[in-house]
Amino acid sequence: MRNVEKIIQTIESTLVNVEVKYQEVTKTNGMIFHGLVIKNKSSNVAPVLYLDKYPENVTDEEVAELILDEYQHVKDTDFNIDISKDMSKIQPQLINTDRNRMLLDRCPHIDFLDMSLVFRYIFDKGDDGIASALINYSLAEQLRMDLDELYLYSKRYIDELVISNIFDMLHVEDHDDPELLYVVSTRTQINGAAIIAFPEVVDILAEKFGDFVILPSSVHEVLLMPMTDNMHYDYLIEMVREVNSTLEPSEILSDNVYRYFAETKQWEILD
Repeated sequence: MRNVEKIIQTIESTLVNVEVKYQEVTKTNGMIFHGLVIKNKSSNVAPVLYLDKYPENVTDEEVAELILDEYQHVKDTDFNIDISKDMSKIQPQLINTDRNRMLLDRCPHIDFLDMSLVFRYIFDKGDDGIASALINYSLAEQLRMDLDELYLYSKRYIDELVISNIFDMLHVEDHDDPELLYVVSTRTQINGAAIIAFPEVVDILAEKFGDFVILPSSVHEVLLMPMTDNMHYDYLIEMVREVNSTLEPSEILSDNVYRYFAETKQWEILD
């Protein structure tokens, strides 16, 4: 078991003018992560650096060194909230509704099938990924944005990554075999499954494929199959659940399969 106090003491003795606190953070699907908030005493905001990613065979001393190294990479990130500087700072994220009831009680969200569209505030984007925070009601108030505005701003984020050339930007693998799967995500492939909640994107997919089936492979991407008369849906559902058994619990989106009918623009859940 980690000696968190020892790790905190090591970090505080190394860094100048910082305060380190232990914090438990509830992530998607009810997962609880354990992190250290390293706050510069001259700032009101700070990153959370998580301990969970380090296996038990890594010593506390080594964890402290790794956390210090990670902090050096993020310490200059601007963690202040300012939407005016970048209109595409609101990232949509699609999560499972039943697995996130408590989290959804605290967050503005939009129901979509048996999932929910939530929103994240992006602090920084780089080669190493995206630093972001889930927008709860408190943060939405700080941003002075209601649910409609969050959705509108998240569409601008999607537009930036998708609409200009959807089959290139979405990493849709183009081939002619109708039995093969098409990987659909955003260019960053981070929380990319959310794009199926945007009608403009679905319209473009329907224009190319007609009726189609969606297999939710994770919160980051979905798999698309053009619909055929001889599809074995029980097998597809089994395949989704088998893939989910290999994922980190926080990355599971759904155990179900979804059909979209282009003519009526209607979704159907297959469970």
